[in-house]
Amino acid sequence: QAYLSFKPDIIITDMIMPLMSGLDLIKKVRKLDQMTIIAISGNNQNLIEQALVAGAQFGFMKPIEMDLIHEYLEKSLLSGAQNQKRKTS
Repeated sequence: QAYLSFKPDIIITDMIMPLMSGLDLIKKVRKLDQMTIIAISGNNQNLIEQALVAGAQFGFMKPIEMDLIHEYLEKSLLSGAQNQKRKTS
């Protein structure tokens, strides 16, 4: 519901959350949008692999290096800007 209210450009989700798993979130968002999704897990590489199969573009294990997140966000934003430019041309 929050996704529908805010329509973010990027979602960063933990794979284990109290109300909905990150995997379920990724699957639900993928039915609606092709936005960038970054998955994060504390101790389970298998969850990251599942997230990537479900449609996350990037997956990271904790602890996360902020420089690495920044690099991937920059790539995602540049890719989105190029796609938007193509749509308006």
